[in-house]
Amino acid sequence: MYLGTEYKNSELFLLGFDRLVGTPWTSIENAHRNFMGDDVSTTLVYVKALLDEQCRIVAAEPPAMQHTSSCRDCEGCAEDWRAIWWNGMGRLLLDARNPQPFEEAFQCFQCLEFGRVGEDCKRGMLTHVMAINVPALHAQNFIDNVCGRLIKKLKLQ
Repeated sequence: MYLGTEYKNSELFLLGFDRLVGTPWTSIENAHRNFMGDDVSTTLVYVKALLDEQCRIVAAEPPAMQHTSSCRDCEGCAEDWRAIWWNGMGRLLLDARNPQPFEEAFQCFQCLEFGRVGEDCKRGMLTHVMAINVPALHAQNFIDNVCGRLIKKLKLQ
């Protein structure tokens, strides 16, 4: 980020900001926070807070179940889908000691037992979740938009 600011290079700044978003705030030393400046550090804190909130929402709200025509127990299937989402994705995304990014959590999630969720329903839902991949897409778009506004504010273009 420093090089992006120093040489008025918005691409370098974007890369640096994107990496900082994935860095725990407590891992950034005070000297580095001061070096970032108030605009960047304040923006970073807000971005991280909003992404954490989005992660909690994704963990708690499973995608709506879409049953296949071969589903024999739609009620049990939907109930187990909600349970496995919370106990699987919820635990993986919100684990206090080792939270996983969405993509890695989803890879682990696919290997779990799905109870009464039929194989066709499971396959369809996993395909559906990967096809839309909304959490990761929204997060990256959000970071890019906020960083774009920060680049304009800092006059790096």
